[in-house]
Amino acid sequence: MFLVFNYFYLLPFIFIISEPFPGFKTESKSDILILPAIDARRKQIYNAIFQNLKYIKSDRIITISELETELNSEFTDRKIAFIGDGAEMCYNEINFAGKVQVPEIIKKPSATSLCRIAHEEYKKGGAIHPRILAPSYLIKTQAEREYRQTNER
Repeated sequence: MFLVFNYFYLLPFIFIISEPFPGFKTESKSDILILPAIDARRKQIYNAIFQNLKYIKSDRIITISELETELNSEFTDRKIAFIGDGAEMCYNEINFAGKVQVPEIIKKPSATSLCRIAHEEYKKGGAIHPRILAPSYLIKTQAEREYRQTNER
């Protein structure tokens, strides 16, 4: 068991975000802002805004109404593509003229589609060592919050 675990631990990781919309045809993909939206419940999403794979807005938790206000004040002339499990909610609830509908395989990527893209990146040499990766949490985990509450009493 140790050898199997160790073998997989040493495999290189692949940067999946090599192209915002593989297989999605548009005039210029670089003009479209990418908004990953992960449903955080209570009309909130974990979100960031990217253009050409560079942050325009950093990782954050934001309400749908705050995001709508931000899009309509700062990005009025831009095209926006929502992706992730909160994409449908954003698309349906945010009133914004520049919304772009993307194919389901892009909107909600599966392990299969990510593996296919990762394999293509690996063949091009786009891999990194897993020791370089580190999680970046926006908020403390539920376990950490509950532990703190229990120990503060």
